[in-house]
Amino acid sequence: MVALLVSGCISSTRNPDRLIPVAVEMNALAADQSVQISAYEEAVRTNPAAARAIRNEIITRRMYAIDVQYTQYENALTREGQEVGFGALTAATGLSTAATLVVPTVTKSILSAAATGVLATKGHYESEVLLAQTIRTIQKQMRSSRNVIATTISGKMAQNVTDYPLWAALSDVEDYYNAGTLTTGVIDVSTTVGIQETATKERKQDVTQAPLADRPSMIIRDTTTPIPAPIVIRNSNPEGMGVFEKSLKPAEIKELQRVVGVCPRTGRFSSDLRARVISNLGNDKDKSLSDRITFGDFDLMRQKFRALRGQTDPCPPTT
Repeated sequence: MVALLVSGCISSTRNPDRLIPVAVEMNALAADQSVQISAYEEAVRTNPAAARAIRNEIITRRMYAIDVQYTQYENALTREGQEVGFGALTAATGLSTAATLVVPTVTKSILSAAATGVLATKGHYESEVLLAQTIRTIQKQMRSSRNVIATTISGKMAQNVTDYPLWAALSDVEDYYNAGTLTTGVIDVSTTVGIQETATKERKQDVTQAPLADRPSMIIRDTTTPIPAPIVIRNSNPEGMGVFEKSLKPAEIKELQRVVGVCPRTGRFSSDLRARVISNLGNDKDKSLSDRITFGDFDLMRQKFRALRGQTDPCPPTT
């Protein structure tokens, strides 16, 4: 009874008829492929320009055939989720509930069985809704992956047959086919979500570790404007050292201290040393990072350090 009610609520998901049946069209395309491949192999030796045109025609036809098959495959995924899964589960529940109802029992037992049937149907429905949403997510990923590979193939079709021979092209077409399979779709979704999780985790760490004054500018406030270039977040530490500054060895820090006249030369980095170096460089300072010492800055300072080697060291030796 429940199954009949539910089945009446499901609308038709039948696709409109195609101009040419899929099986007929696929057979025709398959028959042409062997002829085209033979023509390609002949043209490769005699007319490379013609061979490229034939190669592109083979690629285009195969991708079209994959598109036709993919449309059927995607529709079948949607239709199975809408009709088979929920309908089958609900029918099974309806039958088991009906078996309970026909047994002579008191009214309380009848109502209890009916309630069990309703709750079970609700559970099946919720499970199918979740499955349907998951399938839609995977389908979107499959479409995205297919678009990426199709774009790559389209760009390579401009190459000559020496740089992009037919069999390399067919390998790419195979990737295009695989991108439209459920297995690859699930893998790609998992990979995409994993990358996003890692990126958002790193973003969270960058914001939480940044000084309070820098945090407001790191948060996107207007979602309608394009995302700006990524902000370089420096590692937080007592001296606010940049990436290159943290890589400096004690001996290299002592070179900087010698050039700017810091005594004693401890080999330890400080904000005061940075300020002296930036002041010493003046207009020669690397503008890509105005408030930190960069590799380019250090290279200039090292040249100045070499010029000081023959001069008397003003700092007393440290013990």
